[in-house]
Amino acid sequence: MSQNFPQIVLLITTETRRNDTQTLLVHSGIFATDDSVLNEIERNVFQMVREYPDCWRSGDVTGYPESLFTEVEREALRNHGIGKRFSM
Repeated sequence: MSQNFPQIVLLITTETRRNDTQTLLVHSGIFATDDSVLNEIERNVFQMVREYPDCWRSGDVTGYPESLFTEVEREALRNHGIGKRFSM
């Protein structure tokens, strides 16, 4: 008998910030088990990862299923929890 646990998806968003002389890439992440706190692009990537467990990207958002987490992602999950955005 299999147990159904919510699949955790890591979504990483890359934002480009520019000022007069510099361009800065800012990365943020969120671990999600549902799409209630996600924006539209994140929601689309989240649903693709859930349907077809692999790495998916749309625009500035990349999603990873729990099966692909390394120890670095597992440590971040322990530190930040589910549903809370964090900077990377």
